[in-house]
Amino acid sequence: MRVVCPPVGGGTVSHLLQITSNNCFTTHLAISSSTFCCIEAIMRDQFIGIIREVGEDIFLAIEVQPASKRNNIEGINMWRKRLQIAVKSLPQKGAANEEVCALISEKWGISFSLVSIERGHKSRQKTVRIKQISLDEITLHLEQLAGVN
Repeated sequence: MRVVCPPVGGGTVSHLLQITSNNCFTTHLAISSSTFCCIEAIMRDQFIGIIREVGEDIFLAIEVQPASKRNNIEGINMWRKRLQIAVKSLPQKGAANEEVCALISEKWGISFSLVSIERGHKSRQKTVRIKQISLDEITLHLEQLAGVN
């Protein structure tokens, strides 16, 4: 689903909401500022469970597909509440874990030294710690992956 909501100004209608679902149909709704704020909050809340902020660090729930044909951040599995990451490396001697950290740092422009595996060193389900980055920056990256922006 893609949501576009530019301000239109004047009267009780402050935004024109355009919703496109699966590129099949588009719906237009005229909404007030308070409704827009609620919709914006709901769009951000969809990442609860995937990201959490603890102090100055961000923790990201991921699922890794090792021994893949490509290195890529594949998208978000909303049902499992995990970021899907595919890496070419085999899950041996931490090679896949290292490649996950390198991929995140490369794709999102974060220093490699600020990205680490916090939990799940020997599992496909992992928790990644990212230091010195804001929750808003990570949310923006996830929104781009989910096609929200």
